[in-house]
Amino acid sequence: MQSIIEKTIDQLQERFGLTGGILVAVKDGKTVLKQGFGLADRETGRPVDTETVFQIASCSKAFTTMMAAQLCEEGKLNWDTPVRQYLPEFRLMDEYASEHVTPRDLACHRTGLSRHDAMRTYVREDRADLVRRMAHFPSTVSFRERYYYQNQNYVALGYLCERISGRTWEQWLTERIGDPLGMALYYRGHVDIRSINAAMPYLRRNGETIRAEEVVGQASNPCGGVYTNADSLEKWIKMLAAGGTLDDKTIIDEAGLRKLLVPNIPVPGKVPHPGEIQQMYGLGWETASYKGHRVAFHGGWTNGFNSQVGFFPEKNMAYALSVNTEDT
Repeated sequence: MQSIIEKTIDQLQERFGLTGGILVAVKDGKTVLKQGFGLADRETGRPVDTETVFQIASCSKAFTTMMAAQLCEEGKLNWDTPVRQYLPEFRLMDEYASEHVTPRDLACHRTGLSRHDAMRTYVREDRADLVRRMAHFPSTVSFRERYYYQNQNYVALGYLCERISGRTWEQWLTERIGDPLGMALYYRGHVDIRSINAAMPYLRRNGETIRAEEVVGQASNPCGGVYTNADSLEKWIKMLAAGGTLDDKTIIDEAGLRKLLVPNIPVPGKVPHPGEIQQMYGLGWETASYKGHRVAFHGGWTNGFNSQVGFFPEKNMAYALSVNTEDT
């Protein structure tokens, strides 16, 4: 197994200019693979190790739905109660959607909004302002008509959780997830990655690997702002694979975790592997059947980083991967 992995990494580095990455796999509570490979910083030659921090981009969405699930467990939030009962000022351009959109709709990308990602480039720091601007986003399809991946939905869900909990999204994740699991969690806009053991972002251009511009600003963190490392992802995926508990510390009860994996809407398009059948979207997780086994997973992409985290709920098995070179 190890020789196959090393050979694959060598091929990726040679063919696609891969700079570096981290890889973790666990089974039945034991770590079967954990390593860093390649370079965290091409300019200095600094290597990746298991403490090197990577930006996991949209794999952060699962942390936002975990926060929401914890609030549901406390009776402070319900997945199917309209958002405006918690956040009266919340608005979408479609008035029917404004009245009826629920946390579940936000979390499974069925509000009818397309990406509108350019807005996040301009509203970098004020999360409340970014949520207010959703009232001016035209719908692409009708409310609940189909799946349409939409990052601001997660900004709104994270902001809703903040208003209910009285804690910032970053504070809650650190106190209720990171600290109990012993994870090192960092957040975009809250840390200078040049000051810590972090991977620098790179991209491929004209056959060369060059430094990418780091995404900045904390407003959209609930949709993709977590930085963490292999040692921490190891704990996160062990907890997920085991049903919500790690080392006698319960992050979410098993019933609450199962609710995150219930299929809400089909994900259109061709499946990426012939071993899979139709992909569905739960709450912060895509779900599918891989060779007859249920799998939950999510990818993440941002300037200079690609990531994926997944687990097999019935097999107590999980994996996490992140690399610091776009398009690899």
